[in-house]
Amino acid sequence: MTRHSILRTTSALVLASLLLPAAAHAQAQTAAPKDTTFLQDQAQGTAYEMAIARLAVEKAQRPAIKAYAQAVIADHDQLDAQLKMVARIKRVELPGDMTAKQKTELARLQGLSGAGFDQAYLEETARINAQDKSEDEKQFSETQDQTIRQFVQQLQASDKKHLEAGEALKRGD
Repeated sequence: MTRHSILRTTSALVLASLLLPAAAHAQAQTAAPKDTTFLQDQAQGTAYEMAIARLAVEKAQRPAIKAYAQAVIADHDQLDAQLKMVARIKRVELPGDMTAKQKTELARLQGLSGAGFDQAYLEETARINAQDKSEDEKQFSETQDQTIRQFVQQLQASDKKHLEAGEALKRGD
């Protein structure tokens, strides 16, 4: 077992221990419409962020950006496992792919290289994480579902970490 899969398994087990009490209470519940939309949007966003991060691992010119992208992939692997668990608990069917807009942006990034790619990738991740931060805050304040609130707290921590790391890279730190 690789270090990455051990970390992913450990993270999933920790989240499961946090979510199981809420899941037991929510066993017969399905997600509210706004919660369903939020989870489905998260699935598409995660797919997109992982796709552009994998692209950055391949194309980024700066080693620090490649390392950042690898960390984003690792974090989103864990978040994706958590998302799927919450969706299963809440009986939400998740989309299997990105939105058309996300696919278009991915294609644009694929056409870039060198410093131009690095800058565009950092700008896109900053935009995504700022948008996610705003959406997560809104979802956290509006949802009454404790399982989803716990998941959103995990997202908020990840968004903050990625925003700070991305900003440091943009400054050249």
